[in-house]
Formats: sequence, C-alpha cells, structure tokens
Amino acid sequence: MQTPSVNLDWTQAFLEQIKAEFPEHEHVVVWDGAGFHPSEDSHPKIPEGVHTIMLPAYSPELNPIEKFWDLIQDHTANNLWPSIERLDQVVAAHLEDWWADKRRVNKLAGNGWARASANAS
Repeated sequence: MQTPSVNLDWTQAFLEQIKAEFPEHEHVVVWDGAGFHPSEDSHPKIPEGVHTIMLPAYSPELNPIEKFWDLIQDHTANNLWPSIERLDQVVAAHLEDWWADKRRVNKLAGNGWARASANAS
C-alpha cells in the first residue's frame, strides 16, 4: 500500500488490507517504534488475527523493510525530480514489481530471526 503520508489511520488501513486478502490466516507484522505503529495487539486499530513484533529501539539493521527501501533508493536517490508527483510515480512503478510477486518479498525479508520470531509467536 502506497499512501500520501503516515499516520495511525493509514496503518490501520494497511493492516486491514493484509487481513482482507487472507482472512483465515493469522498475520504477524514486524515494525519499529514509530508513533503510527501501535505497540499492543489489543489496540483498537489492529484487526483481530494480526499480531505485532516490536523491534528494539534504534535497530534499523533488524528491520526487514530497510532492505527493501535500500533497493527502492537505488532507483530514486541522487536524482533531481521535477515534482513530488513524479517521484511518487517512479516509486509506485518499482513497488509494482514487488506487489506482483509476494514470494520475492519473502526472499528479501522473510528469512532469519524475523521469520523464526513470527513462527514462534
């Protein structure tokens, strides 16, 4: 989900999108301590069947999304964009490749401690 900003409402929409795609599954989401990431599974913005694993503070090297953003930045950093809209278009085009093949995301971020923690929870 690509959104125009980050906040608790967009976080809820993202989690509801995950739950709607696979309603019978239990979902585990790994995230950092950003203000728009509730820390408790019982938070009213977290749908039933979605569980969170909070990363320790100041540990971007543990965050699976950082690997993904590094790849996006390879195509967007050090460029002068004519508008923020154009940058959004370029990011969306690169995200589309990832949306089309969810297994590709698992290969990037789905192994190691994060997967073991999710399966143990």
